[in-house]
Amino acid sequence: MSPQANTTESNVACSLPSERLQTRREELRTGLIPRIRRVRELADGYAFGLDLTPKDEAEARDFAAFESGCCGFASFNVERDEAESMVWLSVRGPRGTVEIFRQLAPESIAIERAPAGGDRDKSLLRAGVAGLGATLAVIVCCATPILALVLGTVGLGAAIATVGMWLDLMIAPLLLASLLAIGLVIWRRRSAQQTTG
Repeated sequence: MSPQANTTESNVACSLPSERLQTRREELRTGLIPRIRRVRELADGYAFGLDLTPKDEAEARDFAAFESGCCGFASFNVERDEAESMVWLSVRGPRGTVEIFRQLAPESIAIERAPAGGDRDKSLLRAGVAGLGATLAVIVCCATPILALVLGTVGLGAAIATVGMWLDLMIAPLLLASLLAIGLVIWRRRSAQQTTG
C-alpha cells in the first residue's frame, strides 16, 4: 500500500504489485484521505476519525475490506462513536505497521496520542486488580493461626481443624495466581514499551 511496503520487515508488507500500488495511492488520495478529520496514534497503529455519515462510514468499511486482502499483517476495525459523532477506522499490527499507514494521515491534521485509558491500559488494570485481590486473599488465609486462637477462645476449637485445612489448601493456588497476574502486568508493560520504542 505504501512506498515503504516492500522495505519494512519481511512479514509487514503489502502484497499488491507495484503498478497497482500507485493506482491504490491515487484512490486513497481522492477517496478516504480527504474525509479524515482526526488521527490518533496508537502503540501498534493508527485510528483515523471520519465524520459520522453513511458515506464516510461506507468509505472506511470499504478501505478495511480492501486492505485486509493485501495487508494481512494488519487488523482493521471500524467503530461508530456517537458521543464524538465520528466513525473510527483503526489499523493495528506488528512493528512496521505505523510506518506503512502513516501516509494516510493528512499533513494538515495534528496526530493525537492515544488516550491513557486504551485497551492495553484496561487489560493491565484488570490483571493488576486480579493480582491484588489474590494477594489479599492469601493474606487472609495466612491468618489461620489467629483464627484458631479466636475460635478456641469462643469454644469452637473443633471447627478449626476443618476450616484451617481448607484455608491452608487455598494458600498455594492463590499465591500462584497472584504471582502470575503480577507477571502478566510486567510482561505487558515491557511489551508495550518495546512496541512504542
